Amino acid sequence: MKAWLCVLIVMVLSAPQVLASGLGLHGSYWDSKEADDAWGGGALFRLNLHDRLLIDLRGSYFKFDGVSKGIESSKVNIVLAEDSEEFPGVMWLSEYADRLEVDMEVIPVEVALLAHFDVHDRITPYLGGGVGYYFLDAKMRKSAQDTEWLIKTSDEFGFFAVNGLHIRLNEYVQLFGEVRYTWLEFKKVKYRMPAPKDDLLWPAAIRAFEYEADLKMSGFGANVGLLFVF
Repeated sequence: MKAWLCVLIVMVLSAPQVLASGLGLHGSYWDSKEADDAWGGGALFRLNLHDRLLIDLRGSYFKFDGVSKGIESSKVNIVLAEDSEEFPGVMWLSEYADRLEVDMEVIPVEVALLAHFDVHDRITPYLGGGVGYYFLDAKMRKSAQDTEWLIKTSDEFGFFAVNGLHIRLNEYVQLFGEVRYTWLEFKKVKYRMPAPKDDLLWPAAIRAFEYEADLKMSGFGANVGLLFVF
């Protein structure tokens, strides 16, 4: 899928009927399902495909601070040492083995197809949608049990729909605002807590605790910025 997105971008840029028409900068907001909300920013490169059709190449950056993540006891996998043949019989005291605060960075790289409608000399509404590839990086800030969890993530494809409005300020500058909904889920985010090196009470048979869960990031968002028209 990543290769197909790269091919799509190259085809768009090399098409003879496509003309560069603008460069935009914007502030962004994202209210996701599991990671609460975040502010960010980004840039877009706009191309004219037709009288009423536009193509945007977009890049953004978001940072989600202190996302709460519960490590559910019933889903924790206990990794035993190679020479251990016995299950150590761990008993959890609550529904959650641990609760983490996680800092996450998400970088969307997106392609959008937009249709715009001229309703006024200065006001142009538009709507459309697109596909994106979303890079995720996550690190633990702290845990309720004062333990150290390592987090392994993978990047994913997602889709979005957008509805917005351009307001022409002058011949070369436009103000734009848009609302959007993104469908995105990072599959099988892995959490691993290795055995503490200096804990004498830690069972020798246990090498690590592992936990795996999907991260649902679908949700509404908004962009507001300026478009500099060529």
